[in-house]
Amino acid sequence: MEDASALADLYRRSYAENEKIGFPSSVADCDEETVTRWIRDRTVFVAAHDGEFVGAVQMIPHLDRELPEIGRLAVSPEWQERGIGSALLESAEEHVKSDGWGTVRLRTLSDHPFLEDWYRRCGYERTGVQSLDNRPYDAPLLEKEL
Repeated sequence: MEDASALADLYRRSYAENEKIGFPSSVADCDEETVTRWIRDRTVFVAAHDGEFVGAVQMIPHLDRELPEIGRLAVSPEWQERGIGSALLESAEEHVKSDGWGTVRLRTLSDHPFLEDWYRRCGYERTGVQSLDNRPYDAPLLEKEL
């Protein structure tokens, strides 16, 4: 819980990059209280370098869904393209697998310049699209067999 402020800063910086290119998200405005709730209610994986958080990803609890879901992947802009996102994604996938699941799901941003392609290179396939009324984009649903 003592890391909530630093994680909130990481999330705001990471998601601000998406907002700049037309993908607004409430994560870009998250505060310490919100991140404290995430830490309490979810499994949060972090990547750190010299005591500073450089990345994070979460297991999103959706008890009404048939598959576990990975979400809120964030890598600090100055640490991107160094394999941190891939390592975080793999850690979350291993967690899902160790819980006995054979498939995992995530959502991304439609028409983002690289995210869906990146997830596909990580082994995910599009299985549907969720319409979002409160956003100027939809959320492709991607799944991966583990």
